[in-house]
Amino acid sequence: MLTTPVPIFLIFLISCADSGSKPENDTIKVEDDYIFLKYTFYMDQDENLFEKKYFAIDEIGQERKHFFDSTMFFGEYPNRASLKGIIDIESFKELEDTPFSHDNNHVYYVQATSDGHKRWIVEKADPKTFVPLDYRWGKDGENIFWQTEIVDGADLETFKINEAFTDSASDKNSHYLNGKGKN
Repeated sequence: MLTTPVPIFLIFLISCADSGSKPENDTIKVEDDYIFLKYTFYMDQDENLFEKKYFAIDEIGQERKHFFDSTMFFGEYPNRASLKGIIDIESFKELEDTPFSHDNNHVYYVQATSDGHKRWIVEKADPKTFVPLDYRWGKDGENIFWQTEIVDGADLETFKINEAFTDSASDKNSHYLNGKGKN
């Protein structure tokens, strides 16, 4: 008998639906237990730092579901660390209308996901000189970045993002697509 395969997109949507359980062991849903600090950050009674995140898939007419996550990503997925040990909340600042943010110690990149978002450390970026360029591109005093990665061989002086297709850029050395050079 011939069967019709379930479209991958439908499987993705079903897998992202909220079953009512916590998405991770280190997340909590009771908002009354938290003190708002700034942006999406909260603190609990033990002074642990949490980020409020929203599920992307909601039922029409119902309140958006959210959870509190105490971790962030670094290096290779799924490496995670406690927000409290990394983010300097006093100096933390979102870089308006970009997926980037920074504090005195690190630059961060936010990747949207169906269960809120993932915040990553841009490990080699200098928070003192980092500026977002456009879309997922940024630069500091020494490097061009695509999301969390250094764009190998990119020239700071001649680097330009394609206005019509912001995933691509070029400089005197190469053309780049999604942060990868193509000579």
